[in-house]
Amino acid sequence: MLALPAAAWAGGDQRVSPQRSSSDAGDAGLAGGICATPDARPSAKTVSSSSVSRLIYLNRCADGGCRIRRGEHDALANTSSLPTRTNSRLTAFEHGDEIWRQVVDCVAEIYLPYDVTITDVDPSPLAHHEAIVAGTGDEIGLDAGLGGIAPAVCAAQDNLISFTFANFYDANVREICEVVAHESAHAFGLDHVLGCSDPLSYLPECGARFFRDEELPCGEFEERECACGGTTQNPHRMLLAVLGEGRATPAPRPEILIPVPGADVAPGFAIYVRAGVTRGLGAVDLWVNGTRLDTRSGQRNNDVYIFETSEYEIADGILDIEIRAVDDLGSEGRADVTVTRGQPCAEAAQCLDGQSCEAGRCRFPQPTGTLGDLCESDSECESQLCLDNGLEKRCSASCLPEREAPCGSGENGPLQCLEAGSGGFCWPAPVDDQGGCRVFGPSRPTGLIGFGLLGALVLLRRRQRRGPLA
Repeated sequence: MLALPAAAWAGGDQRVSPQRSSSDAGDAGLAGGICATPDARPSAKTVSSSSVSRLIYLNRCADGGCRIRRGEHDALANTSSLPTRTNSRLTAFEHGDEIWRQVVDCVAEIYLPYDVTITDVDPSPLAHHEAIVAGTGDEIGLDAGLGGIAPAVCAAQDNLISFTFANFYDANVREICEVVAHESAHAFGLDHVLGCSDPLSYLPECGARFFRDEELPCGEFEERECACGGTTQNPHRMLLAVLGEGRATPAPRPEILIPVPGADVAPGFAIYVRAGVTRGLGAVDLWVNGTRLDTRSGQRNNDVYIFETSEYEIADGILDIEIRAVDDLGSEGRADVTVTRGQPCAEAAQCLDGQSCEAGRCRFPQPTGTLGDLCESDSECESQLCLDNGLEKRCSASCLPEREAPCGSGENGPLQCLEAGSGGFCWPAPVDDQGGCRVFGPSRPTGLIGFGLLGALVLLRRRQRRGPLA
């Protein structure tokens, strides 16, 4: 996220949210329905991903509220086709300055991986997306039970207005924030998904919501065709393609609970690990004396992982134990302890085959295998990942297929990024007879490990004091 100089904004004090962690924040469920509004046909200018505005303006409608006229979608002219009245006024955000500041910071955290600026100062006359966060639905002639509404488009458009009816909600920062993310994302061409930890989902919550790097079915409460084609969408990659890459997400915070530093441990001892994370864990890796021994798929925030060392070949001696935890987008955090099992080694004969004894520690040689090299085990690869495609084993690494040349070239030639799950893995690109290379080869690694629309998309919700969900 990049902040523009204050001189670029039209009046007032600029607030661009800093990077923040909300691992302890509450979760919100986006329960509700979808309502198509036939006369809400977006007319704002459709732009390419290379020219779409990177400004998202959160408007709390201070100083007398927001006046909105019915007309073509144009945030610069304060017009929208979503209200049913010719002229409307939305009352100001009612939850106070401190709650507002937290909402702005929370929205900035959700959009952190993308090249956007979140501000609560009107950037007009610059093109932008405007997220009105104030009032209630009935103030623009809609249902008083609406949580939010946005134009539904199949490509990113500038100067659209989305609505989060903040005064319909109690002062729950995370709930309001996730609705803002839900509604504003529609301006960039995203549909609803069935993924309980994504802000575009209506399903009951299963953790803090962030745009996920997963192929998720489109739908509200059951699968349907995506409104703009296909049956699934990857919210993270779609936003990345439109907005570009922003900042790295906050790294996980792993903690080794057992054993404690300096402990003398028995054969078969267990390692207990807890990992706190903002977005959700992608994987937790166990390393001992510089070699990766295990990878576990990420679970929920602050869950405990148990590694039983009886499952691995480990020689006696001084053991440098390291835990590397990555979140769902690859940001990494580390924790380590040093313990002793038996007696520190004095010579290589006390170690495993291929290991040497260094300062009481049995270690494998520094790996020399680069991406694409033949290998027999992870310990031979600088990446600590040796994959098997059924025909041969080669050193590999995780990659994101949508990025330009994510793997580069190895010593033996160009590499391609083969899709696997929500990510991919580097593998040598087959060479044709003319010396060129094809994008995908005839075989792929197997057993890989690692870790618009017409109308409007509407968020329906009722607070308990206003009766049951309609």
